[in-house]
Amino acid sequence: MKNFRLGRWHKWLKRCLALLLGAILFSQAGFVRAQSNRLVNGDAAVVAQTHEITEGNRLLQEGAQLYAESTEPSLRRAIEVLQQASQWFHRAGIQEHEAIALARIGVTYHRLWAINQEHDDLLKQALVYADRALPLVSEENQDLRAKILHTIGAIYGDLN
Repeated sequence: MKNFRLGRWHKWLKRCLALLLGAILFSQAGFVRAQSNRLVNGDAAVVAQTHEITEGNRLLQEGAQLYAESTEPSLRRAIEVLQQASQWFHRAGIQEHEAIALARIGVTYHRLWAINQEHDDLLKQALVYADRALPLVSEENQDLRAKILHTIGAIYGDLN
């Protein structure tokens, strides 16, 4: 009986951790918006880049809303939307914004796994995206690096 309770507690703790990590990474939207507001100065290249960043930010917000619903269909849709956001940021050449989108994809896959723990391939996908995000973050942005590393650690913990 004690092992059964411990197992249920462990499963509950994993789900809470996945939700917490999601909330932390999705809170980076304010940072992304602040960065994009600094780029407007009238130059055509910057205006084009600003459009890409604005579209990427819109998609990040949409992904955050879908993630918050926490249903399997909404999480799958959030992954699609966040992939589009990462592509917009990639085209704009804004690596840290791209890293945020990729990290959120990883967190979303992790949350999707927490809902249905029978599919370890979801954890592997979460790890792929979190691993892709880390090298895009500058050494100076220790906060974002720490969040991504924490996500990677949580995923590895669930893989075992």
